Amino acid sequence: MHYGMATMTHRTTFALDDATVTRIRRLAAQWQVSQAEVIRRVVPHDRP
Repeated sequence: MHYGMATMTHRTTFALDDATVTRIRRLAAQWQVSQAEVIRRVVPHDRP
């Protein structure tokens, strides 16, 4: 899987609870990437 700068096609704003924001921030720090990159990496692996 390729993790690089994604080509932006949409800019979106989300309202998230504090626990989710904390998890996203922790992953971003751990992976040394932006919070947006965390979302781009995690969402494709979500299961219905």
